[in-house]
Amino acid sequence: ELAVMPHINGDANKISEAIRPKVSVEQVESSLQTLFDLGFLRKKGSLLNQAQPTLTTGSGIYSHELINYQIKNLKLSIQAFDTIRSNMRLHSSTVLGVSKETYELMVKKSRQFREQLQEIAERDENPENVYILQMSLFPMSQHEQQN
Repeated sequence: ELAVMPHINGDANKISEAIRPKVSVEQVESSLQTLFDLGFLRKKGSLLNQAQPTLTTGSGIYSHELINYQIKNLKLSIQAFDTIRSNMRLHSSTVLGVSKETYELMVKKSRQFREQLQEIAERDENPENVYILQMSLFPMSQHEQQN
């Protein structure tokens, strides 16, 4: 995301300065090369472009690598409380009591909402920052089935 922004345009030094948590210029250069090698980045004239404007893990995460990626993002979310001003981040929690049917509806609506936000981001012609959007919905209690 950051590499293709017009004010960055693949400049490893600028990426290293902008990215959180801090990453060395060498790490950025290596990552950029990997993105080129995998076909995620390409050069069009003097500008970098993404092969696909957005990538998502989709509706289900099953691989160990993707689970680790999600865990790393959750850790970044926790760190954001200490490292990013409150007017630059959004954290929200709500505790709800719902049935299995309502839970399934909420999952469906959450997926639709995430897709709508992706579409909005894809239409943004002048992105300035990279954001992580995370949504979690999990039980905090266990209902014992009646026989």
